[in-house]
Amino acid sequence: MQSAKQLKQNTLAKLNVIKSDNKQAQKEIDKAIKNIGESLASELWVSASRLDEQQGHKVFDNEKQAVKSLLKIIEEKGIYDNPETAAELQAVINSLVKVDILLAKVAIYDAESIEADDTDLQKKIDDEINKAKEELEKALQEIADGNPDKAIDDLKASWESAQLAIDFLLDKNIRRRNMLENGI
Repeated sequence: MQSAKQLKQNTLAKLNVIKSDNKQAQKEIDKAIKNIGESLASELWVSASRLDEQQGHKVFDNEKQAVKSLLKIIEEKGIYDNPETAAELQAVINSLVKVDILLAKVAIYDAESIEADDTDLQKKIDDEINKAKEELEKALQEIADGNPDKAIDDLKASWESAQLAIDFLLDKNIRRRNMLENGI
């Protein structure tokens, strides 16, 4: 199975070969290429399927902009007389949404794999994990309804909730370590 980053790189390579004689359509393709390229910046990623907790949200933001650019081409009648090109662009959009689903699921998995020794803290963690799962379900419904740009917003929210669950435990452990190091 490909990692999220590999899948995104392959998607970018596919988009790079799609060309249009229509200047406006090509401008939108070029914007999408730029946005996807920016979402691959190394500082946004900690591994091939995990995003940096502070900057990872930018990946979703860039992908949403790329998808919106591609949707403009698909939705504007007359820009493409060739239905194959529209199908290729839709495949790129589907691939980007697949990347975001993978990123959200990995974050949820990571959050579910942690346990707190404090029941109140565990409840906060579980609540955020449940929010993450609800947002993932909303995203899947948006995909089914043909709204990939809205799905990306929900996937971003899912990822953020999972990250928050992880942060709750990390913050407690950092505070605990600092107290031990300072003899408190």
